[in-house]
Amino acid sequence: CTLHPTFFDPRPHADGRARKYAVGAARKLAGIYPKLELRIFPYGKIFRTITEGIAQGLENLLCKRAMIRTAEVIAGQVGGAAIVGDEDLEKIAEGGVESLGVIDDACELPVLRPLAGMVKEDIEKIANRIGIFDPSAHTANMCPPPSHPTALKLEELREIEEGLNIDALIESALPRIKIIKLRRSAWT
Repeated sequence: CTLHPTFFDPRPHADGRARKYAVGAARKLAGIYPKLELRIFPYGKIFRTITEGIAQGLENLLCKRAMIRTAEVIAGQVGGAAIVGDEDLEKIAEGGVESLGVIDDACELPVLRPLAGMVKEDIEKIANRIGIFDPSAHTANMCPPPSHPTALKLEELREIEEGLNIDALIESALPRIKIIKLRRSAWT
């Protein structure tokens, strides 16, 4: 199984701490996965488009659907067979289990969620043990959780995405992906 991690860079709407953390974590993982390539996807314009002028509470689903859709395009470029999501038990509880189906509808590939049965503290312990835990990197939430559960029909959500022209925004950002090639080294 080959990993193709992708970091969705929200800059200029957030500082560079999360990006720095993602690169550092990928460097550590290169000790386990030789020839790892971290993709940095320029997500700022898409993030701004989604968060400006959208009814409050929908940003979360629209943001996650855009990320999943982008991940699927990248998976197609690298021959990926599945997408791995970062949702843990708490994130799933915040958005509601039914939101997973709404998110997954944005792509055709299976979406795996290996952290779904874990709580934040357990994930942090594992990250600390392998040397990639940095609490300061987690200050900006890319897809802010809804302040209240949002009941929305899938067709309505698709119409909003079409109106925002999400697919075109993704396509226009793809050529600007930065690929950082990481190799196993003695100090990794």
